[in-house]
Amino acid sequence: MDPPPPPPQKQQSVDQSIVIFGTRTRFFMIALVLMSLSAVWSNILTFNFAVICMHPHRRLNGTYMSLANIEESPGHNPEDPHVISFFGEQIIWYNSNETSMLVAIVAVGALLANLGSGVLINHFGIRSIFGLLGILSSVATILIPTAARLGLPYFLFVRFLQGVAFSGNFAVIGSFTDRWTYHKQNGMFVSTLVAHLQLSQAITMPVSSVLCTSFGWPSVYYFHGIVSLFIFTVFVFVYRNNPGKHPMVGDVEMKKIAHGKEQISKAEQRSIPYSSILKSWPVWAVWVASLGCVCTVNLMALFAPTYLHTVLGFEVKHTGISAAIPPLLQFLIKVSCGIISDKLKNIPETKKMKCFNTVSFVGSALCLAILGFMNTDLQLICLALIAGSTGFLGLTTGGFFKATPLIARHYSSFVMGNISFTFTSSMLLIPVLVSYLVVENTPEEWRNVFLSIALILLVTNAFFVIFGSSSPQPWTISQSRMQSANDMTAVKKPGSHGGNKIHCAS
Repeated sequence: MDPPPPPPQKQQSVDQSIVIFGTRTRFFMIALVLMSLSAVWSNILTFNFAVICMHPHRRLNGTYMSLANIEESPGHNPEDPHVISFFGEQIIWYNSNETSMLVAIVAVGALLANLGSGVLINHFGIRSIFGLLGILSSVATILIPTAARLGLPYFLFVRFLQGVAFSGNFAVIGSFTDRWTYHKQNGMFVSTLVAHLQLSQAITMPVSSVLCTSFGWPSVYYFHGIVSLFIFTVFVFVYRNNPGKHPMVGDVEMKKIAHGKEQISKAEQRSIPYSSILKSWPVWAVWVASLGCVCTVNLMALFAPTYLHTVLGFEVKHTGISAAIPPLLQFLIKVSCGIISDKLKNIPETKKMKCFNTVSFVGSALCLAILGFMNTDLQLICLALIAGSTGFLGLTTGGFFKATPLIARHYSSFVMGNISFTFTSSMLLIPVLVSYLVVENTPEEWRNVFLSIALILLVTNAFFVIFGSSSPQPWTISQSRMQSANDMTAVKKPGSHGGNKIHCAS
């Protein structure tokens, strides 16, 4: 008689999972993915603060109005504005056109790589593709001081690479929530991951402020690049695309994650119904609503430090902390609203999402409109309105963000991934809008910017309210389930003795 086979390897992993995380490994994974997503966006945001330190008034740690004092100081050479030492003892700055180019090139890189990264993530999974993109982002960030020393074209190139690395962020969110989320915690998982945009701001701004004033602006890039490289090294070694293959996920947690999910083949997963998706109004409702949201997010991410510093008169050392308050508030609201939305079970899902989205967009639009007419001498009130405009957007995790995995299911990586397209498009549009409306950085010019964004919020929310839905779309039904439904219909026809057939099949 043959000896009994050895116990399966999975049994060992079950014991290990109990020792390490019990049935909560998915929460460790979401924390790891959240840190990884935040690292990629933080690397991009470093420029938005470091560019302030590159400006001549950095030496006095003063306000924008103290520039005249620097221009008269010894060592200032107006004929050679692109000078840099290793840790920023000398002066470097860029004019408005060059600054706009350095912001826009990130969007160009993300736009060009958006579809490709989404397809690759859908085909090969998060671990390998997102891991490579994260390492690319880290290396590009570390190289920025050297690239700036070599010249603007080199700086533009590494910023382009940062944009390419960011192109996979939203596809990662869609794929992760589809694979790792327990259906009753869908809102919480989505809200936590999309909040990486705000978490990275809340961390990067004050950290950059300290680094800039203490060690010079190049240290901002070195620090963020090294930290993100460490995070992605951990990510590549620890993450798994499928929770069923993770050594720290036991059978109990695996069954919980799989509950209520339709099993599909790899071939179906990789065969994305592009035509059907593009003809789906609920999908377009998500994409249009995302445009309104990300226009506001990018306005604050790209220009809040500039507005706080040049218009409201915050000093450099205070700008970082002040700029971190609004995104931190939005991060907390996003996570909270995702959890609250999951708990509200007596309200129809579609109606619930539209209510969350409307309160979010209308509230943000009102704060921006009031901010446009507020006296800029009232610094704290203006800062509170900025915080309110971003804080209200935290409710979107119960709105259009939550709709994505519900309507797209296993294709949510593609639908969510294309939010990256609207995000990066707004990274191109917002600098153009600001440069067109803002010439002298006067409160009146910024009023026009805030009112324009408020109008975009109202229009895009109206589109979502009309066409938004929470119901799974027909193209999410797998071929096996569709065939099973057809067979069931056939056996129920009169005279077909369907009951016996069903019994025998079972």
